[in-house]
Amino acid sequence: METTNESETEYHFLDIDSDTHTSDDSDLEWEDVPLDQLIINLKPNNNIGTIPRSKDKKRLDTLVFKKLCLNLSFGLHICEIPFLLINFQKKFISYTIYNTRLHKVMYKKILPKLISTKFSNWNKIISLTTKKNKIRTLLLGLVYWFRNNFKINSNGVRQNPYRLKKMVYSQVYSKINDKNNKKVGSQNFNSHSFNVKQYYGDNADWNCIRERNIVDLVKKKLGSRDELVFFFYILLLKLIDFRNNKDMELRLVYSLPVHDWMEFENKLSPVFNNKHDYRVPNKCDSDLLSPYYWIELKLDNREIYVIDPVVSLSDGNKNGSRLVAKYLLDEYVSQFESFTRLNPIQKHYYVLGINQNFEVYDLSPRYLQNITYRYLPSLFKLNKNRHWRSYCIWKKYLKKISWFYIEDDTESEMLKKLALKNYSVPQTLVELKYSPNFTSDLFYQKSVKYGFKKGSKPLVPKSGDFQNKISIYWKKDLVELKSLQTWLLQGRSVKASEIDSPIKTKTYYKNIREKTAYAYKKRKLTCAVTTSHNTDQQLKIDLRKLYSFGQTIPTPKLPTLPNIKDYENIYGDVEIYDIKQVKPDGYEIVPKIILRGNNSLNVISVIKRHNNRTSGVSDGTSSRIKYIEVVSGFDFRQTPGFASPIKAHIMLDKESYWILNQLVKEQQEIDELNDWFWLIKLLDVKNKISLIADGV
Repeated sequence: METTNESETEYHFLDIDSDTHTSDDSDLEWEDVPLDQLIINLKPNNNIGTIPRSKDKKRLDTLVFKKLCLNLSFGLHICEIPFLLINFQKKFISYTIYNTRLHKVMYKKILPKLISTKFSNWNKIISLTTKKNKIRTLLLGLVYWFRNNFKINSNGVRQNPYRLKKMVYSQVYSKINDKNNKKVGSQNFNSHSFNVKQYYGDNADWNCIRERNIVDLVKKKLGSRDELVFFFYILLLKLIDFRNNKDMELRLVYSLPVHDWMEFENKLSPVFNNKHDYRVPNKCDSDLLSPYYWIELKLDNREIYVIDPVVSLSDGNKNGSRLVAKYLLDEYVSQFESFTRLNPIQKHYYVLGINQNFEVYDLSPRYLQNITYRYLPSLFKLNKNRHWRSYCIWKKYLKKISWFYIEDDTESEMLKKLALKNYSVPQTLVELKYSPNFTSDLFYQKSVKYGFKKGSKPLVPKSGDFQNKISIYWKKDLVELKSLQTWLLQGRSVKASEIDSPIKTKTYYKNIREKTAYAYKKRKLTCAVTTSHNTDQQLKIDLRKLYSFGQTIPTPKLPTLPNIKDYENIYGDVEIYDIKQVKPDGYEIVPKIILRGNNSLNVISVIKRHNNRTSGVSDGTSSRIKYIEVVSGFDFRQTPGFASPIKAHIMLDKESYWILNQLVKEQQEIDELNDWFWLIKLLDVKNKISLIADGV
């Protein structure tokens, strides 16, 4: 017998016995050939049953992966906002408390005597013009001295999108590439998500700064970028005398290092590439081209000085223009703007500033571009707009955590105007797709439900991939369109001046056959270049005019008429979709069915019984109840293709309403007495049965 491998499968065939043949084979002659047990070895084919993944399946996996990862990355982005604000608050308090304990003797040991003397003389100057002429030179000298004496030796607070991708991939979608090993996702998640040294570098500073750390920083003159900026801020607080300069403010500016969920969305893929396994440098945060902390010095209500004492690598035109720069109060500061191509792992979303009086400002418009949506949001699907939701979380926790939040002063108004005019029109289709401010009619050509406000003008890009090819609009001009009947169902009516000016017109067909016939005739008419006024009527086509919210007003009340029958339409009812708003004065609307506990009362039956009792009166006196049915909506599911009116209410005048109330109360009393009657009757029957049973 042959030996087989473990991967092979043995198939045994027993000896062939002549007795097993049927009688039909008895006439055949067989040679007496001995047949031993036959063994055949077959190698299993692992490819059997394996179907290659189709393009549609791969595309579906990609979409599912993107949705899961985008939701998780945006969720982390939202959660980081309050966490980073609280962390910044604790740091600022710690440094401020230590600043009060730091003695002048220690400052004399740290600062050169020349710098202290220069600032002391500058504080004594009364003329504001003279102070402006000398302050930049003093600040440059202080920055150069600080950079020569204090060095960076560790990383500060930062975010790493590659770590986020690795974590999301390992936890959520590792089963795409390895379905057999079910524990791969959890193993990768545990090994990568908590590896601080790999993804944040050595000495990552996420904890609050303590007094011991500041003492070490002063003695060793080493620290992270964040610590050094905080300490430079303390030095300026000691050097500048704010008692004689009440309009002067020194602000510590902080840009929150939240995850860039927009950039993360563009890089998603269901297949993870190991080349993206990014490692943070162990020192200096050298891969971050812009700081998260810097300083503002405001001398008056017109100019500010932006100071970057640590991070900037270039002096500009050899005059320190990036270290200490002067700007107008309503001017855009572009030196901290991070560009995706040059700095793909860092983007600024929100910037705040806090001064020596603990007053907090939202300084995002000064340092960030394309944030017009925060002041002119698009009302179209506002609750699903991630940009707007993130901004609402930012505003909520900024006001909640801050001591004194300032948003109604002159500077805040100037920053708001700056944000409204500081934008750039997208130059490519990808930029237009992910732009929070702009959109195009290209994305809504097939959808009739959406359009742009009446009078909105498109923006034509001066350059780009689609120059003069498509129209670009503000997202705030994008609106949802509804027909006249739909607006009435929501309690609004189209203005009389806008009836003949719809934004769009939609064609409705009654069935597929008429729709196909209309499409064929339309093509035929187009080719023949002929027109017919009765074409739409012959084909039973319903042309609906669509209007925006701005073209409507709240539906006014119906006028008060003397007779209730005057409200009837051709169908014998009245259409009132918003009962509280449209109901005419002097009339009441009640439901047809009144529920009370487990019982229900049909109002129409009560009215008919009362009218039958008073039917002998021929002149129609007031004792009879007059009413009309109210259509409050339509049911589109009862009969497909048709709208069935919902008549759940009736309208009556005041007198009939009073009579109906009396009848309803009487009927309810009768029903209650009837219930008690049957309850007592049942108890009597039960007692009789018990007595009979006892007698037996």
